[in-house]
Amino acid sequence: MTAYFPPETKGGAEISTYLLARGLHEKGNEVSVITEGQVGTEEFDGLKVYKVAAGLRDKPLDEKRKSRAIARALNSQKDLLEAADIVHANDFRSVLGLMEWRRMFQGSGAPIIATIRDYAVCSGSTNFITASGDLPADSIQDAYLSHRIAEVNGPRRWARLWQYRMNINYRKSKFSELDGEVYISRQQMEIISQQREESHVPRKVIYNPIADNFLSNNISDGYTGKVLYVGTVENYKGVGLLLESWRQVAKMAPQATLKIVGEGTNRQEYETVVGRAGMQYSVQIVGKIAWDQIIREYDQARIVVAPHLWYEPFGRTVAEGMARGKVVVAANVGGPSEMIRPGETGLLFERRSAKALSHVLMRALQMNDLERQKMGKLGCEWTKINLNKNNIASLYEDFYKEVITTYANKGKN
Repeated sequence: MTAYFPPETKGGAEISTYLLARGLHEKGNEVSVITEGQVGTEEFDGLKVYKVAAGLRDKPLDEKRKSRAIARALNSQKDLLEAADIVHANDFRSVLGLMEWRRMFQGSGAPIIATIRDYAVCSGSTNFITASGDLPADSIQDAYLSHRIAEVNGPRRWARLWQYRMNINYRKSKFSELDGEVYISRQQMEIISQQREESHVPRKVIYNPIADNFLSNNISDGYTGKVLYVGTVENYKGVGLLLESWRQVAKMAPQATLKIVGEGTNRQEYETVVGRAGMQYSVQIVGKIAWDQIIREYDQARIVVAPHLWYEPFGRTVAEGMARGKVVVAANVGGPSEMIRPGETGLLFERRSAKALSHVLMRALQMNDLERQKMGKLGCEWTKINLNKNNIASLYEDFYKEVITTYANKGKN
């Protein structure tokens, strides 16, 4: 179950959900997808997709009330849910709706699990950082510092503050009712574990899968000096930090170019920064590119940069850049720091340090062909082994079996 599913996608989480569903289907499993949309049933890429008008994409002030409305809409698919061996939520709104559905309608004899793709389980925002990029505590003081609250003013700030505090305990309560939890990096699991009571259900770290076309052997060397950022154009993703560091890079490597692909609330602000700094000839900010077309952007680049301030749970840009044989430069926290072996499969820099980022970018730009291609090859090989969708699907199959067994034994006791 997911709020978005191709051909509609919002980001890496939805792409990962689709690839997992495809991998499970190709391994002989019967996979059905429930997603938001005009009520009806359709087939997409061999998968049966059931659409419900449940409001899975809404951002309500009162999540409890909204989740109960979602549960009532989900009950139209009660037969489908009851027939499943396991029910798998792939975003936090789906978790809340499913747990309310189970409570309200005594639904599902099947276990309900979730892939936890952000920090919504322990925070009033999905990103769980302050405006300065620190990890907050679960307190009213830190709620004021949340980057989602700090970025707005007036009534919107008070509304978000109320929403933030109102919903944290509800989210924690509903997530505690899950029968199994998958995390997409070890660091993400550790951070969340520190913010909630100990979980006694099966838990496992399983990375997100990468599309088959990214894992093909047809690797392009890219254009000399071209650096690529792909993702949300917002401060928590480190785009402001990247532009700050680029001022120095542009002076030391005037032929280098930076392309920023994506949309976000700070795009206009960053376009102004580029113009005022006189970097318009070396920096290009373009809009979002369709997920099934983005591979061309990777292939034209030589370096992929992920300057995130937040503790990126996984880092799809990092994984995709590695898969395409690029030199990947990433902040040294979160999922990227687990995928990259510094100096071997990519390069890491000290999070939040523009100076460190410019230094590492210059190192990447100054690599000779042999060094660059060797690093790209090692990164590519790692993703082929660890992130192909069939291997990821196998890990999920094993986890499903563990959860089903644990759930059955729980019912006997």
